[in-house]
Amino acid sequence: MANDYLAMSDDKLVIFTENLIEAAKNNREKWEIPEAVILALSPLLTDFTKAVSTLHNPDKRVPSNTRIKNDARKALEAKLRPFIQRWFELNDAVMPSDLESLSLPVHDTKPTTHQPPAERVAIAVKVSGDLQHILTALNPLTEKPVKPADAAGVKIVRTISDSATPPVDPETMGHSVFSRKTKVVFDYTESDLGKWVHYCARYENSKGAPGPWSKIVSTLIA
Repeated sequence: MANDYLAMSDDKLVIFTENLIEAAKNNREKWEIPEAVILALSPLLTDFTKAVSTLHNPDKRVPSNTRIKNDARKALEAKLRPFIQRWFELNDAVMPSDLESLSLPVHDTKPTTHQPPAERVAIAVKVSGDLQHILTALNPLTEKPVKPADAAGVKIVRTISDSATPPVDPETMGHSVFSRKTKVVFDYTESDLGKWVHYCARYENSKGAPGPWSKIVSTLIA
């Protein structure tokens, strides 16, 4: 049953379904399964069980009875699969141990939570050549340009100003870029010469959830 948990012999499917219905009845209130949903499976199991039993008699193993059995199995499986998925696999009240005891696959049905990066990135800005800044994002734990495990990259915001006084709120700094690299080069023009650039950065995870902003670093364009 590696790929299909219902891929079993007819006799085993009878026992499997009986156990499943019995477990649903015994835990109906705890698992909050509507009684009508459980009862709807019973006649389908009865028909299938009867058709399987008929074929146990060698004299009854004729094509017509085989077709009846196959049709009964299809009808049972058609109701059984959504029943299992809704009331067992996606039911938070049903524990993994319950699924295992019923020979059901144990899946991780809850979406993975992507926590935002915890660390506050540190940034260093170096003037390199004419009208060029190189910003390096440093891991505060190692002081090296290596992202923490929970960070997919670095979001950098910056603003060009005539004043050396940085903005108070990084969210108001207009220009932004996201980089998976920890070193980013910014080139400026002659018209920017003598102005200040205020930089701020933060780690973000693969879903875009942000960590805390770094300190704002201001550097003159020269």
